[in-house]
Amino acid sequence: MRRRSRELQRQLFVTRNRRQAATLRRTRDWQQWQRDNYRRYSWVRGRWGGSWTSRWDRYWERRWRRRYPAVLIVGATLWGMNRVGYQFGYQDYYNPYAGDPIVVGGTTIDYSQPLCQPIADGEEGGPQDQEPRMFVLARQAFMQGNYPVALSDVNAALKDAPQDTTMHEFRALVLFAMGEYKQAAAPLNAVVAVGPGLDWTSLRALYPDAATYTRQYRALEKYVTDNPKDAAAHFVLGYHYVTLGHNSHALTEFRQAADLAPKDAVARQMVAMLSKGEPKDDPAEADQEKPIETAAGAKTTISLEQFTGTWTAKRDKESFTLVMTQDDHFTWTHVAADGKKTEIKGVYAIKDGALALEPDTGGVMLANVSFKGDRDMNFRMVTDDDKDPGLSFSKS
Repeated sequence: MRRRSRELQRQLFVTRNRRQAATLRRTRDWQQWQRDNYRRYSWVRGRWGGSWTSRWDRYWERRWRRRYPAVLIVGATLWGMNRVGYQFGYQDYYNPYAGDPIVVGGTTIDYSQPLCQPIADGEEGGPQDQEPRMFVLARQAFMQGNYPVALSDVNAALKDAPQDTTMHEFRALVLFAMGEYKQAAAPLNAVVAVGPGLDWTSLRALYPDAATYTRQYRALEKYVTDNPKDAAAHFVLGYHYVTLGHNSHALTEFRQAADLAPKDAVARQMVAMLSKGEPKDDPAEADQEKPIETAAGAKTTISLEQFTGTWTAKRDKESFTLVMTQDDHFTWTHVAADGKKTEIKGVYAIKDGALALEPDTGGVMLANVSFKGDRDMNFRMVTDDDKDPGLSFSKS
C-alpha cells in the first residue's frame, strides 16, 4: 500500500514538474484548505482539529485503505473527499436548511449549493490589510453588539467573495447571536460540508467578552430544550458544542438533527466523525472492514494506451466526460441536470486500479477503477457508501 501511494505521489510530482506547475501539495487536505481559504484573516487562530481530528483521520484512513486496497489515501479526509466530490459533480449536496437564495448587490447566495469552488490564483489571502473592508466593518459592528449592521456588512462583503467560507461562517454566527437559528443553520451546513469550523480561540476573538457568547449559547440550549423537533437548532447547537470541545454533547445534537432531517448528509457525517476515533475506540477496528469488491470479471490493470482517450458516462439527467491524454493530463466535464457545465483540468496518475486526479486548482480526486474489456470502465470515488455503484464510463 505504501509503495503504491508513494508511486502515485511520485507520478503526480513528476508530471507537475515537467510542466513547471505547482507540485503536489503534501499537507493534509483540510490543512491545505485552511491555508488557502483562511490565512488572510489574522484573527483566525485555528479550526477544529488537534488530537480529536487526528484520531478520527487515522481511523478513517485505515478503514479506507482496507476497503479500497489500491487507492492513495495518505492525507485524505472526509472533508477533502466532499470538496472534490462536489466539484466534480460526483456527489450531490443537499442542505435541508437552505431556504430561498439571497441576492446581495447582484450576487446570489444559494446555500443549496456547496461552498467548494477553489480560490483563484492570487486570491488566497495574505496580510491583514487584504481582509475586505466591509468584512472588517462587519466584525467591528459584531464586537459592538450591533448585529443587524454586522449582517448587512457581511452580506455586502460576500458580494465580491461568494465562496469565502470564513465570511459565511461569520454570517452564521451573526444569525446565531440574533437568535435566528433556522437561518444560521443554512450557512453552517454549507461550511461544515467542506471544512472544519472555527475553534474556540478564533470564535472568542470575535466577542468583546466570553460572557456575551455564553448568554447567546445558553439561549440556544434553552431554545433546543423548548423546541426538540427543530432540526436546524440541533445542528447549530452541535456546531457550537464541537467548537467548545464538548464532543459527546455535539454527537447527541447531530444525531437529533440527522433523525429529524434524514437527508442531511453533513449531520450524518458529523455523527460518524464524532462516534469514531475517540480515545476509547480501537483504531484496529477499521482493519475489520472488508475490501470493496469489483464486479465479476472486471480487471484493475490496463495499459496506458487503453486508458487514454475520451470516456463518457450518464447518471439520470447528468452527463460526465473524462478525457485522458498520454502525457498524464485530464479534462473532466460534468453537465448537471439543469444544464450547468463544469470543466476541470489537471494531471493524473494510475497504478493497480488506483486513480488520482489532481486538478490545477488543488485537491485530489481519488478513485478505484476497474475494466470490462477495453471500452468499459467503472469509476468509483473513495467514499464510505457501500451502496455507491460508481460511474459506468464507455470509451468513445
